[in-house]
Amino acid sequence: MKIIVELGLNHMGSSFMATEIVSYLCTLPIYGITLQIREKEYYKKKPYLELPDATYNEIADICKKNSIMFGLSVCESDTVLKYNKYCSFWKTLSWKLEDMDLLKVCIDTNKPVHLSTGKHDTENIIKIAKNYIETFKKNTDMLNLIHTTLNPEPEITDIMRITRLKRETKLNIGFGLHSHHKEALYLALSEKPDYIFFYIKNDNVIKYPDNKNAILIDKAEKIIVNMKILIKML
Repeated sequence: MKIIVELGLNHMGSSFMATEIVSYLCTLPIYGITLQIREKEYYKKKPYLELPDATYNEIADICKKNSIMFGLSVCESDTVLKYNKYCSFWKTLSWKLEDMDLLKVCIDTNKPVHLSTGKHDTENIIKIAKNYIETFKKNTDMLNLIHTTLNPEPEITDIMRITRLKRETKLNIGFGLHSHHKEALYLALSEKPDYIFFYIKNDNVIKYPDNKNAILIDKAEKIIVNMKILIKML
């Protein structure tokens, strides 16, 4: 099981905050770190959340020096082409699950792709995954699905979906925490996901883009250590 910590847009457009957080995360026993780059129209409405290209370069260097994988969450093909030199893997945002053009551009970089499944129902995810496998026969080893908890209601979390998706698709399946019920992280370990994704934030003062579902940065280390202990017990 590999742990990937997501800063997303919780850097608030501050290069200083982004590099400081990434530098700290690189001291933790994790596999990777992701930042998120939204579509161009998004930044027209919220320009204050956009980071300069030089910051991604700096973050990539920090991660490389600490043997941590750096990934980007993306939703546009142009973003993949522009930032390919900086990252080691991709994550596609949930509403792009059926965007085969975006997936092809990601796969053509010869880097792993993690596809967030969001609110898609299980049957639809399986159908889409089989379409992936048929379309990208020689590259299915680069495809990974992420079961995400976009709905905060506990009864809809459906942790057991991880095992079913593994069985039905034969792909690697991760779990992405997107709920204020942080306990779901520990429960998800029982289904032995290949990857664990969770967001972090600096504090409870600022209203971050990923806020309620994010874990406070000063609690991240303990949670990571606990997960590594618990996975050994299974």
